[in-house]
Amino acid sequence: MNEAPVPPGLMEMDWAQRWRSLVTTSHVGPMFAGPAGSDRFARLAERFDAGMRENGRAEDPLLPLILPLARGASVIDVGAGVGRFTLPLARSAREVVAVEPSAAMRERLELHVRERGADNVRILSDPFEAAELEPAELVLCAHVVHFVADAPAFIRKADALARRAVAFAIRHDSFEAPLMAVWSRYRKDPPPRQATFADLYNLLLAMGYTPNVTFYRRAYHLRLPEGVDARVWLSRAVGEEVSEADARDALAAAPPFLREACVWWEKEAP
Repeated sequence: MNEAPVPPGLMEMDWAQRWRSLVTTSHVGPMFAGPAGSDRFARLAERFDAGMRENGRAEDPLLPLILPLARGASVIDVGAGVGRFTLPLARSAREVVAVEPSAAMRERLELHVRERGADNVRILSDPFEAAELEPAELVLCAHVVHFVADAPAFIRKADALARRAVAFAIRHDSFEAPLMAVWSRYRKDPPPRQATFADLYNLLLAMGYTPNVTFYRRAYHLRLPEGVDARVWLSRAVGEEVSEADARDALAAAPPFLREACVWWEKEAP
């Protein structure tokens, strides 16, 4: 871990509590998930799997940033999902341990691993917070920490397991752009949002980390659950019936790209 004095004023805000509040109050992400008591990521698994197959020939923009850290190394892929990063990492790494507690995600991940013959991939079903893991050269946490209420404990475990480097991928721009465009027309309160880069970066600084940051762009796609159109999704998220015209305007306001951040640090040699 790189340590540095916390900038003056940074600790005036409780960034851990702010993060917890964002995770527990944002209802946008669960709009895509299943009902309470079910595998909440089952619907997301279908969407992620379809997206992975559609974009199978295109290199993910995060990969050039993390593959140099994974070459010939052991890797822990936290929240591996359907294998979006697990499979490309397996081609370069010595071993990849894919941590994925969602049964729906894991089913598709196991299928992709078999199809690709990736025999250097080991899949664990325990949540990362409870999983018993051996240290690895690289710990990757891509687009997962914004679901975790106790981010400091999650970050510390990732750092403790990493022998060489830790990397987080997180959005800088909000993927809920259409919702942001229409919210103020129906509501007076602040719109819900998931934690993004600024929240993670300030939390890390407050914890004493001084991470590196590389920004990159990803094409924006609002992939809604099957059978749910944008107006229905917006109405559910807003809590009010959104008009067809406002739904069209909201979709027209969506950006062509989202900026994402790779937040990473290398460990000091023992």
